Order: sequence, then C-alpha cells, then structure tokens
Amino acid sequence: MEKQVSEGEKSFRAMIRVLVILLLVVAIGTVIRFFLNQSSEAKLLELEERVSEMKSSIHIDSIRQYQVQKIITIIELYNHKMTRQQKYEIAQVIVTGAEQFPNISVDLICAIITHETGGTWDPRYISTSGSMGLMQIMPITGMLISEFERINWVSAEQALLDPEYNIRIGTRYLSILIDQYDLDGGLAGFKEGVRNAAKYKNQIWSGTRNREIQNYIDAIHKLIAEFQQIPLGD
Repeated sequence: MEKQVSEGEKSFRAMIRVLVILLLVVAIGTVIRFFLNQSSEAKLLELEERVSEMKSSIHIDSIRQYQVQKIITIIELYNHKMTRQQKYEIAQVIVTGAEQFPNISVDLICAIITHETGGTWDPRYISTSGSMGLMQIMPITGMLISEFERINWVSAEQALLDPEYNIRIGTRYLSILIDQYDLDGGLAGFKEGVRNAAKYKNQIWSGTRNREIQNYIDAIHKLIAEFQQIPLGD
C-alpha cells in the first residue's frame, strides 16, 4: 500500500513539474511576445514619424517651388532681358527672405522691388537719390545692415548691385521696420527712413508729404493684391 501511495505522489509531483514547466514556457513566451510587440510598435511609430516628416518636407518643398515659379512669372512681366538662371536665383533669395522673416511675404518683397525699380526689375538700378539695386537700398543703410547678414562690405556697388546681397539686406531691414512700426509704418520707413516711420505711425505728418507717403503705401498694397492673383507661367 505504501508503495502505491509513493508512486502516486511521484506521479503527482511529476505532473506538477510538467505543469510548472509549461507555465514557465507560456510566461516566457508571453514576455517575449510582449517585448516583440513593443519593439514592433516602436518601429511602427518611428516609421510613421519618418513618413510624416517626409510628407511635411515634400509639402514645404512644393510650396517653395510654387513660390519660386510665381516670382519668375512676375519678373518676366517686367524684365524680358534677364536670363532664366538669374530669375531663378533671385526668386530663391526672395523665398528664403520670406521664410526667414515671418512678418514679410513674397508678394510684399516683389511689390517693393517692382515699385522701387520703376517696374524694371533691373538689379543695377540706381536712383537719382543714390539708392541702389532691386530693393533700392541707400549705401549707409546697406553698410549697417550688412553687419547682421555677415556680408563682407567692400563697397556699395559690390554689395547693393549684387541681387542676392541686396535682397538679403533689404528683407532684413524691412522686417525690422515692420516689427517696430507695423506694415504701413514700416513701408513709410523703408521709403523715407526710420525717423519718418515713427512720424507716420504717430500721424505727425500732414499735407503734401503725407499724401506722397500714403500714395506710396497704397501703390505697394495694390501691387501685393495683383501679385496674389497672378497666374503661373508655363
């Protein structure tokens, strides 16, 4: 009888061991699957993030290319002699300026260039007052702003008649003025100097001088509205 009980116990203990082993196998399998799932989920999240970044990059690039093409179309309305390569390079600098300074737009920059150059878009345009280049920058202003743009200032002609330097200086200067005096005040300052920007914002001007500045601001707004509606060229 004792022998039978002993064998039963052995069988029972053997069964318990088997069950324990099975439970351990199941537990280990569950843990492995958990970590595998966690790893897969992490990889999926990483993949989703990369896809999202790619989509965002493609979207931004598409917008940039649209803006570049739009600027080229605008230039072609005014300057038929400029090479396609120079139009493209100027367009790239304008788009970069608008991206760098959120308070100015591509249409605003194009409107100022169009008005300031008398509708010529001539990079070497010099006015009778001495302002130079596409955005018509005075040499003293250009020399001061060039410090912020880290442009090696050799001469006014070297810097301000270079389309890239001129636009970089002009967009930064314009952004500073608009930040201080709002859009119309900034335009007044761009046209007539910083002191006059404050006068315009505080409505100190009157008479003929005020009408001249207001006409300039209105002309810029009109060009902006026109450029916002302009169709792309082929």
